[in-house]
Amino acid sequence: MQAAALVPAVLCLIAGSRCLKHAAVIVTPVGVEILPFLRARRAMQWCFWQQIRSADRKGGRLNLRLTDGSTVAVSLRSMTAASREMLVHAVRQRVNTLQCSGYGKA
Repeated sequence: MQAAALVPAVLCLIAGSRCLKHAAVIVTPVGVEILPFLRARRAMQWCFWQQIRSADRKGGRLNLRLTDGSTVAVSLRSMTAASREMLVHAVRQRVNTLQCSGYGKA
């Protein structure tokens, strides 16, 4: 009986450790919100559309290059392949549209 309870506990521990390595990415009309699973209140990041200069994908990461010269790397490994492609496409299209329109420039 104890062995039967041990298997789900081990599976939950493995799933929990996997979630700690990844973050949730939310695309909103304001920008990209990055919510890490560990210490979410302190490590949450907002990248407004006006701050993002370019977005590219390398392997399992989405790299957001910001106007101040810094880069935000977001792990996409927890997503399915189709979800990764849709997220990268949505962010790229939004950034390209805003750059072509000149929005956010003084």
